[in-house]
Amino acid sequence: ISHQQIDMSNYFCLTGRKAYLIGAMDGSFPPAGRLLGDEGGLWAPPIKLLDGFSLTIAETGSSPWDLQGCRNYQHQFSDNKLIFERSDIVANRQDFVLEDKPGLFSRLTIRNLQNETRTITVHLQSQINIRPAWRSGLPNDIDIIQYRQGQVRAEDRSRSEERLVFGATILPIEHRIEGNRVTLSYSLQLPANGKVSISFLFLKLAAGKENEFSTLLGQEAELIQQKRRTYQSIAFEGVQFDCSDPQVAK
Repeated sequence: ISHQQIDMSNYFCLTGRKAYLIGAMDGSFPPAGRLLGDEGGLWAPPIKLLDGFSLTIAETGSSPWDLQGCRNYQHQFSDNKLIFERSDIVANRQDFVLEDKPGLFSRLTIRNLQNETRTITVHLQSQINIRPAWRSGLPNDIDIIQYRQGQVRAEDRSRSEERLVFGATILPIEHRIEGNRVTLSYSLQLPANGKVSISFLFLKLAAGKENEFSTLLGQEAELIQQKRRTYQSIAFEGVQFDCSDPQVAK
């Protein structure tokens, strides 16, 4: 999809068999759907996990750069990319929903356009909202949110048998929990004329299955390539249509 042909405030949807993500092409997560716009964000049906998340890049001597207002959005059905640019830095946010697990990867790649090494801080702000789908009949209680060893764990007080777990491939240097808003801060070294990446995983897990989080973190590259191959096959292989009019067939 060419970003020149669409309104960047339009919604996108990424899906898997166990989860889906609804956000806007500018990088934000505005209200969507009914119930005062509470149908957007990250869902692992029949449970909602997040209203949304945002990323900020901070550097000493510069004002913080909130990755919002994207004007270069690319959608490949299996995943998407949101590219943000400044005169001396380019940031690429890539999201994909796991195909067979109730989770989401968001990978941030930052490219340095200066010929000097830089130290930056990446802030991941997540708005937790664990609640059941409308008419599911499931209870909705207070969200209990805890930080432990680099990971955030959140659960509905009435549904302790499953929880949201999220974190990154490295440990944060700081964390803050303010109500249902959680900020994790990570320090990164940005090479001269080089790039650095950090991956975040949001995952719904059954109690006692926390080890699965670390396992999936190490499988990110394999999982996204597998998903891309699957969607390529769905779209362009298998049953094909043909007729005497090439334009109709196209």
